[in-house]
Parts: sequence; structure tokens; C-alpha cells
Amino acid sequence: MSYVQGEDRGQAALLPAAIEDYVAADAPVRVIDAFVDGLDVRGLGFGRSVPAVTGRPPYDPRDLLKLYLYGYLNEVRSSRRLERECSRNVEVMWLLRRLAPDFKTIADFRRDNGAAIVGTCRAFVLFCRDQGLFTARLVALDGSKFRAAASAKCVMGRREIAEEAAHLDRRIAEYLVGLDENDAREPDEVPSATAAALKSLRARRIELDQLAAKLDCEERNTLVEGELDARPMGIGKGPKPPSYNLQTAVDVDTGLIVHHEVTSEPNDTRQLYPMAKATKDMLGVSNLTVVAEMPATQVARQPRPARLTASRPACRPIGRYTVRATVRCLVAQPSSISRKRTLISVRRVMFSPASRR
Repeated sequence: MSYVQGEDRGQAALLPAAIEDYVAADAPVRVIDAFVDGLDVRGLGFGRSVPAVTGRPPYDPRDLLKLYLYGYLNEVRSSRRLERECSRNVEVMWLLRRLAPDFKTIADFRRDNGAAIVGTCRAFVLFCRDQGLFTARLVALDGSKFRAAASAKCVMGRREIAEEAAHLDRRIAEYLVGLDENDAREPDEVPSATAAALKSLRARRIELDQLAAKLDCEERNTLVEGELDARPMGIGKGPKPPSYNLQTAVDVDTGLIVHHEVTSEPNDTRQLYPMAKATKDMLGVSNLTVVAEMPATQVARQPRPARLTASRPACRPIGRYTVRATVRCLVAQPSSISRKRTLISVRRVMFSPASRR
């Protein structure tokens, strides 16, 4: 018995004659194509949404947006990998009609249209809301830590800035003394290397002053040099890497993301109400129940319950609605790892119409 044999690579094929036949009728790539074609790219703020009269024709931002969304859904994030997909992936060939932008064009599109891409995400959420895809019965909030590109060595506090500034001041003083000695020995020659080093040290000293001023302005203790929006985040007493806190609100019944926000908050404690309020506004509902996990440090400080404990702080009016904030529940449930019962903490935020006075 022989193996299953494939066709000869040199065999000419007549069918299918169109690339349309290679993409299934229910393929997700067709949803991307229809959704992006219905967007107002000019209203969202995409660059080159109106082509110039002169010069080389640019790529349509709709085509680049389709490629970006396809890569996001299929976990292809690198611009170089997206460039390769344009020439070997049949679905991408169908989506872009055999266009093959290079990686620099793809990277520049993502860099220059960040706000417009966020607007596209919002337009998709509004589309799902108008189609009734959100039940809005229960929304779950949680945060995820994502490592920043900066190294942990770039984390600087007031002490590190002061030590480096003192070291630079000593180096600058040494170079100034060296310049005076060179001038005394050889007045007709200019020590270019020493002058260039002195200029570099003074530029670094100015950068340190700006970092210290930013710490004072934002009332922070540390910052990440080169990535000022990131902050050291992590659990434990050891050094924490620079990271971002991605807050996500998910409709529990459908699993669809309703709202997301990238923050620099090290923990999720102060993000409960802002995310819950933004999610309620996005859904356009008057009543919304939101649940979120309580940090482990707060769980450890809670009294161990026999079965269930709950506390309800006083309600406070927010606009036309009242937020019954932070209903805490500690529920003992069996752990999947051991036979011991594990404490699971949930915080609940409920919006209800405020009573008029």
C-alpha cells in the first residue's frame, strides 16, 4: 500500500480561477472587510483619507486598517510578519486585493493613526450595541499588566536622579579644569574631544533636571526614563519591571469587550468606578451591575467568613444616577489545585436612578 500522493507542482490548474473562491463564505475576514468599508475614515481622523492631487498615490487607509485588524485577530502583531502575510496568506491577498505594503508603511500607519484606531474600536462597540449583541446584564472588570519596552534599569527615583546629577557635576568640573589646563599649555589648539564630552555631560544634566521637575509636577516617587507613561508594577517586595495596566470591561453573557483603557495605575483599586462609569456610558443604559476582583492584599486583611460577608457603604449621587459602590463579597469555594477552600473576593458596583430632591 502506498502513501497518499499530491499533485505535481508543475501541473497547470484552471480552477478556481478567482481568489474569491479560496475564501469561505463564512470566513471572519469577510466581516473585517464589510465593517471597515462601512467606516467614515475621514471622520475618524485617519491620515490620507483624501488622496492628494499630485504626487505618488498613497495606500488607502481602509486597506491598511483591514490588514491591522486581521493581524490583531490572528495574533500577527509584527509589521514585518504582516508584510510576509501579504504575499503568502490567501485571506490577506483577498482582503487587500493582492496589495503588498512594506513593513515601514504598516508601522507608520499604526504610529500615525493611534487615535483613529481607538475610534475604530469605539465604532465597533457602538455597532455591537446597536445590533443588540450586549445583554448588559452583568459586566466583569479586570486589569492585566503588560511589560513596557523599557528595561528595569530605566526606573529612576529621586535618589537615583540626585546621585547621577552629583556624579555629572563632578565630571563637568573635571572637564572644565582639563580645558583650563589645555588652554594654558596650547592656547592655539582647541581640544575638540574634551569640548564634545563636556557638551554631552551638560545635555544629560539638563535631562535629569527635567525628570526631577516631572516627578515634582506629578507628585510621583519614580518614573521610567524613555517611557514616561509606564510605571513599575508587580507583586512582591523585589524590583518591579516597567509595565502598563490594561483595564478591560467584558459583557459576561457574550464575552465581548465593551470598554478598555490603558492606564499607569499600579493596581486596580482606583479604576473600579472610572471603568464602571465609562462602561455604563458606552452601553447607554440606566442600570448596570459590574463585578471586579478585590486585590489579594485587601483579601488578606478581611476577616475570614464562615460562608458569606457583605458590606454596603453609603450611596452617593453621580449626575442623574446613584452608585452603590463597593459591595464586597467573600465567598469560600473549593480550589481546583487543592482540596482546601479558597477565598474569592468580588467587588460589585450597581448603578440605579438617583432620587430627585
